[in-house]
Amino acid sequence: MYINAGNTNGVRIGDRFRIERVVKVLTDPQTGEILSKRMSMLGVLELTKVEKKMSYGNFLPLVEAQPKRGDIVFVDKPG
Repeated sequence: MYINAGNTNGVRIGDRFRIERVVKVLTDPQTGEILSKRMSMLGVLELTKVEKKMSYGNFLPLVEAQPKRGDIVFVDKPG
């Protein structure tokens, strides 16, 4: 799995990221304003290679769905 962040962004080999997908967007029916987004966690990405502007690693799934373009990557901070 690849992400568009590399050592220029401060990521390192071994860093872990949560991969989540938006499953529902709740909007105000009158204004159309987005009020909330419901997310589903797909798994964790652990980086094995970091380049200047991109990185890649192993995806450790928590559900059967596979990540796809447009899913959201969050820093998985320890503790």
